[in-house]
Amino acid sequence: PSRAVAIRDHLSEVARELTEATEDPAQSQSNTQRPIYILAGFGPFPGVPENPTQSIAREAAGRLAHLDVQVVDLPTVFEEAWPTLLHSIQQHQDRLAAVFVLGVASKRDHIDVETVAFNRQCTDRPDASGKPASSQKIIVGGPAACEVRFDAQALVTSLRQGGHQIRTSCDAGDYLCNQVFYRTLIWQRQTGFAGGAGFVHVPPPSSLSAGSSADAIAGLLDLISAATPDTADV
Repeated sequence: PSRAVAIRDHLSEVARELTEATEDPAQSQSNTQRPIYILAGFGPFPGVPENPTQSIAREAAGRLAHLDVQVVDLPTVFEEAWPTLLHSIQQHQDRLAAVFVLGVASKRDHIDVETVAFNRQCTDRPDASGKPASSQKIIVGGPAACEVRFDAQALVTSLRQGGHQIRTSCDAGDYLCNQVFYRTLIWQRQTGFAGGAGFVHVPPPSSLSAGSSADAIAGLLDLISAATPDTADV
């Protein structure tokens, strides 16, 4: 699997370089002005040796050629996941339209759009580095909970009408998924970011194919892009 990932990443880089080499200068200039959508996925962690979220994020991005989707790979480590995502956010902040993170929920059979993040994290479950969280609070003194600012129910209703197995959820757990989700919503409130920010749990491929999950995630970002203000207004 690691060899396949390396080959995939190499081919993606070659394709990007070829595209840049043959791109019309006027088109290249317009691309630098397009809104950016960040879609992040996690790596493996104890109990889940193959996390499908990174490949699902890439597959969803491939279905959205009309959007500039930047895929970010997050380490499943308490001290590294949020800083990695924040670095990408800051790199693209001038054109950022939305940021969504994908996590895998091994006991679920639907895609879940999470609606609330809680200021809690487990201290008895190790991350991919073998270390647990150092505190039960994500941010000491932070609000107990944060809710998303987009209409999750309307979004889910629209996607369900399109045949997707998707619903809303109000429990992102107490592991890294909830931690990154909470941090993202706190960042949104502190910065006044007006675009979409959220978290989506996908079931394992044994319950729902990765292709079906990617289709739903692509549809979600499409709907978010239609509802998100132009970044010039953010």
